[in-house]
Amino acid sequence: MKILAVHAGHDAAAALYDDYERVAVIKEERLSRIKQDGRSLPLRALKEIAKKVDFKDIDLFLYNSFLFNYKHLRHWNYLKRMQYRYFPDNQKLLKEITSFMGLREDVETYCYNHHFSHIIPTLFYSKKWDNALLYSADGGGDFDSYSIYFYSDGKLTPLYEDKPKKGKEEINSLGQMYGMVTKALGFKANRHEGKITGLAAYGKHSPAVEEIRSHYYIDENGFIGSTFKSGDELRKSIFDLAKKVSKEDLSFAAQHVLEEMVVASVKKLREKYNFNNIGLSGGVFANVKLNQRISELDFIDDMFVFPPMGDEGLVVGAVFEYLIDKNGFDTFLKQRQDGMEIPYWGEEFKVERKDIPDNFNIHADSDIVKESVALLKSNKICAIFTKGMEYGPRALGARSIIINPGDRSINDIVNKRLDRTEFMPFAPYVREERVSDVFSFPTSSLRAMKYMTVTCDVKPEWSEKIQATVHVDNTARPQTIKREDNPLYYDILELFEEETGVPCLVNTSFNAHEEPIINTFSEALNALEHDRIDYLITDSFIIEKSNN
Repeated sequence: MKILAVHAGHDAAAALYDDYERVAVIKEERLSRIKQDGRSLPLRALKEIAKKVDFKDIDLFLYNSFLFNYKHLRHWNYLKRMQYRYFPDNQKLLKEITSFMGLREDVETYCYNHHFSHIIPTLFYSKKWDNALLYSADGGGDFDSYSIYFYSDGKLTPLYEDKPKKGKEEINSLGQMYGMVTKALGFKANRHEGKITGLAAYGKHSPAVEEIRSHYYIDENGFIGSTFKSGDELRKSIFDLAKKVSKEDLSFAAQHVLEEMVVASVKKLREKYNFNNIGLSGGVFANVKLNQRISELDFIDDMFVFPPMGDEGLVVGAVFEYLIDKNGFDTFLKQRQDGMEIPYWGEEFKVERKDIPDNFNIHADSDIVKESVALLKSNKICAIFTKGMEYGPRALGARSIIINPGDRSINDIVNKRLDRTEFMPFAPYVREERVSDVFSFPTSSLRAMKYMTVTCDVKPEWSEKIQATVHVDNTARPQTIKREDNPLYYDILELFEEETGVPCLVNTSFNAHEEPIINTFSEALNALEHDRIDYLITDSFIIEKSNN
């Protein structure tokens, strides 16, 4: 069965599957070059998918409520903003949309559940789990902000289901609270929450902690509740606090309450349900410090954060949700995979000499790994372009900027060249066999490190040697790498350690401020031409500007 899944909200995306087999997953922003592009049909992503399949051969179209929430039909001169209807039986409009997309008149359609689609991939990629708590949390989707399931004995039991038909969204979302703090401090909500996480380490305990905490509680079932009656009340409370305390202290308060409440929720649930594994997804779990606190719980053996934990990941979970409904949960369990590869799911671009304009120099005869290490040792800013682009918010070695981590001042230099203003240090990457020598962490977080979705403490003897990657609270957000995952990325690091004794390199995403991660080779060359980087490393060549 050929399945097309679409998410049309922010971080819009489309996916093509053949039953459980992934064919293509594409996020709109990587093609449009507009950060978090969406709130309409992801037309560019659909166009790319159309290169892989005749849309008349699509058997099933998966969509969610966002499809009816925005001005999609402007694309064919339909100007009226559509009224929001959850799981709408608006078959006339749905027919217009599927017809516009070129799908068959008799194509099957299915409206998927926001939170279940967030969380079910964590179980799909965890074949060894015989029990788990699956926990979704975000700013809101389908009238709710949480979904919690317990998996045991081959059965999936809903504990806290999102309740889409109640028609009123609860104001118990810690994600909304965190987003409101982001907004109150002058940043963009749903985009710059990472800045709050970074600022929090510079703050201290203040009355803001108690003020925010007083509005949230854990009920007898382990669910998070709130005394806020409306979004306006939440906004007023947070904006009033922003006038009374520093940015750093308000950030500290938001982070402290987030960690305290979610950890307390998980602990309470553990009293009722015997689980040793936990699957996390939804935008709240982009918060790597929160994930560290969860991984440190002594009853957690394995924590998996779905790498595209934001709404771009919904199109993956949507496929699994439908197949569970159609074929049963037992069939789903048999299809599970033992772990997940690094999601190098983008198109692979073969770099050839003819693709490189005359205003660039090509180091064609060099030993790429050896020369790359020499450049890194001399503190050059290099970018790596290999494999398919990563899916999700993290650059994981296919579209990464890599730098010598030994000098903290490199952070300011690189941020200036990328027009960034950041409060977090750059992340390190480390060979999997060396990670426990450099960092202190529970074994439960080891799997999450593969995708850079958790922080951990840096061992004292390494803090100064990799100082560009260590935050003020002595934590780092490492990515572990095995050679089989990305040979070029691995080999550069291995030789760098052989020659310097330092087992880490900086990995920061290959993009300028407010720009999506680089996708195509021409975009990578453009970054080199505009001095975002010094050198571009590919599988075939090292490239520099002619005037270097």
